[in-house]
Amino acid sequence: MKRNGLTIVEILVIVTVIIVLLALLAPAVSSARESARINQCKMNLRQVGIAAHNYHDGHKSFPAVSQLVGGEKKTAGGYSFLTALLPFMEQQKLFDSLPKDDAIDPLGSNAPNLVKARATRLPGLICPSNSNASVNKEGQALTNYKAMCATSAESLRIAVDPTQPAPYGDANMHPDGAWRPGKSIRIADFSDGTSDTLLFVETMDDTNSAWIAGSDVHLVGMPKAESYDQEFSNGTYFAPTSFNGKYDEEAGDLIRQSRTYLQFDFSPNGKDSGTYPDSVGRHPAYGPGSAHVAGVNHVYGDASVRSITRKCDYAAYMIAITRQNGDPCYGD
Repeated sequence: MKRNGLTIVEILVIVTVIIVLLALLAPAVSSARESARINQCKMNLRQVGIAAHNYHDGHKSFPAVSQLVGGEKKTAGGYSFLTALLPFMEQQKLFDSLPKDDAIDPLGSNAPNLVKARATRLPGLICPSNSNASVNKEGQALTNYKAMCATSAESLRIAVDPTQPAPYGDANMHPDGAWRPGKSIRIADFSDGTSDTLLFVETMDDTNSAWIAGSDVHLVGMPKAESYDQEFSNGTYFAPTSFNGKYDEEAGDLIRQSRTYLQFDFSPNGKDSGTYPDSVGRHPAYGPGSAHVAGVNHVYGDASVRSITRKCDYAAYMIAITRQNGDPCYGD
């Protein structure tokens, strides 16, 4: 007798084969999706970098990362550098709607246009791999991209209080990164070279990261500055203690054991809570970091974007942050 269908056993075999194939395909699909998200994140960061350069072309300097506000004791506040970049990120209308007052508190003002602006989510400032909310519980639209301002909080603090001791060298070298509160920096000030100096970095901070606020957009890359006090190569530049001029496996023991702030979680219940020194502006919940497994995306001064892992060489990361330390590029 001729059969007109499949037996139960045959159906089970087919279903099993399909399940196995789907199981084999799932990681590849997931990997492809994450690869697309990484590329989109890099594109977002590159657009911020290009906007900064277009601003520089028009104003002959980058904007200040934040404003200095307050009386005798200053702090970082006012509008953020991202606010200044709005016209160069196709957000001219949003920029024009803002009250033009550098000393304004963008998170505390009740000006209607400002209330609306600080709740405006800008997709180009959000990493697509970040599952955190893009608006915090206070209704402030957030950014996953912040300015890399200094190697350490000790260096950054000099911008708001010049009487603070310099972590290395003299106070004129600090903050030693690409940005500083209350002062614009020119490309000509990058004597280490723009292609070797970090501008921006990713963060997963879902609390104190309002894109509009100067108090929220600073990051430093490394822990307390006692390990930066060595003058290397006959005193021509500063490097971490025990730096021997080599990197990675050939580096000194102390360098290999040291950690940058990549993927640090300073949130109240985070594994690194209580370890971030006094900051400029609001206390960050996260250091440089991302949801990408492969690494954290960084923008350099030439607007190129590169991924750096948490296992990066400690000395190489310091060299990448400083703009005028006279240090060599990584690998020289």
